Amino acid sequence: MRRFVLVISALLLCPAEALAGEHDYPILDAYLSVFRSKVADELPLSDDVTFYGSLLPEPIVGRNQVITFFNKVAPSVQLRQVKQAFEGANGACAELVFYFEGADVLLEEAHCIQIKDGKILSIRLYYDPRPLMGGN
Repeated sequence: MRRFVLVISALLLCPAEALAGEHDYPILDAYLSVFRSKVADELPLSDDVTFYGSLLPEPIVGRNQVITFFNKVAPSVQLRQVKQAFEGANGACAELVFYFEGADVLLEEAHCIQIKDGKILSIRLYYDPRPLMGGN
């Protein structure tokens, strides 16, 4: 339920034009390309970017550290579906479905991105991690 509240809240805050059929989502397009190309080196990150993930003991801070993390993780996941997405001047959010090869698990996630001066300032992942840990 919390995931749907998050996505609905984010949709209510986004500009109406972001929900139109055509889109101009340069940050989201660059972000999603990491999961297609399996390389994060060109991701437009701020130098002090922070990545928050449910299974991480603490956030990952810093451009090089986040790129290293994505370059390690991206090859083992397949982006299967973009259920919905939007981007505004200060943020972006996407509801995504990933397949995790090593765990043989499909997982729905909400990726919320804070944008400042055309670069990613923070990335927050929201999902139920139990399927990755062998639970329902």
